[in-house]
Amino acid sequence: MKGVRDGSRRVAVVGGGITGLAAAHRLGEIAGPGIPLSVDLFEAADRPGGVIRTLARGRFLVEPGPDSFITDRPGAIRLAGRIGLAERMIPVRARFARSFVVRAGRLHPTPAGFYLVAPSRILPFLTTPLLGLRGKIRAGLDLILPARTDDADESIGEFVLRRLGRETLDRIAQPMITAVHGGDPMKLSLL
Repeated sequence: MKGVRDGSRRVAVVGGGITGLAAAHRLGEIAGPGIPLSVDLFEAADRPGGVIRTLARGRFLVEPGPDSFITDRPGAIRLAGRIGLAERMIPVRARFARSFVVRAGRLHPTPAGFYLVAPSRILPFLTTPLLGLRGKIRAGLDLILPARTDDADESIGEFVLRRLGRETLDRIAQPMITAVHGGDPMKLSLL
């Protein structure tokens, strides 16, 4: 932050995706009489929002970016409340809380218990038609692979590739990560 003549601070937020917009909003929340602050948001695209957008196609609205968020981390819910969207949120009914992936032109449910990047239940993972026998065997090696010993950052995609293999990344993890986070798993940090 750089001080200006009147004692206020100027902050530049670079990028108008969800992270930049949330950062600019939070800065606006903490600014006040005791903290004079000016926030400038810079976005290269012709509109803010990053990959989050809604397109009208005839009578339908299409969400090509993420259309939901993980609710077991309360930060997104708190933000929705602070910006007045809490009343507009539509909870998922438990019986419809499934994810699907298109493979070979058909819609397949993701294995029950597969949470973004890894399975938590064995039987649904072993019986899914999304992976071939080799992919399932490769993913099973995760049970005997040693843990990493360094603290270096790695992408979500690199983690899934290293632990569960290419087939699990391409056919299950990547579509789910893209649907929730709207980004390339090879560029999204695991941290």
